[in-house]
Amino acid sequence: MSDSRVRALSFIAPVLALVGVVFVLSRREPKPAAKAPEEAAGASAEAAHIGPEPSAVPEPDALPLPTEPAPSAVVAAPMEASLAAQMHTLEDASPERALDLARQGQALWPSGSRAPEFAATEVKCLYRLGKPSEGRGAAEAMVNKYPSSPWALEVEKQTGAHPYVQH
Repeated sequence: MSDSRVRALSFIAPVLALVGVVFVLSRREPKPAAKAPEEAAGASAEAAHIGPEPSAVPEPDALPLPTEPAPSAVVAAPMEASLAAQMHTLEDASPERALDLARQGQALWPSGSRAPEFAATEVKCLYRLGKPSEGRGAAEAMVNKYPSSPWALEVEKQTGAHPYVQH
């Protein structure tokens, strides 16, 4: 290995290690809040020690999972929004392509924040393509799957799917 590469690695390795430590520490769960004075007064003297007993340290498998979204979910949100924007741009000019994008969005993010939007656009595009029976079936499925979504209300108004459902 050349001398410049060795120097570069000797600089980059500690920096990457530091970034890794910061990342791990930032993803830890916050410590539980202190007990109220009433609860603390009733606690035994044994429980008043600082730090856990050696036997009370949880195994790594028993540690709680982080509640923050996974990095892939953070990256997926802009991609999902971009696909939805493209889909809406093409709804009138090219309903076939918009239908493909709506189905692609449903396949990639079946429980994503824009899943009802993708399903509603699928319904609209099927009607625009002259496939009302297929559109009606997609509308029924969409309204059943996302009954409280504003997109479901729009699909109900346009297609008559579940006209008596109260929201």
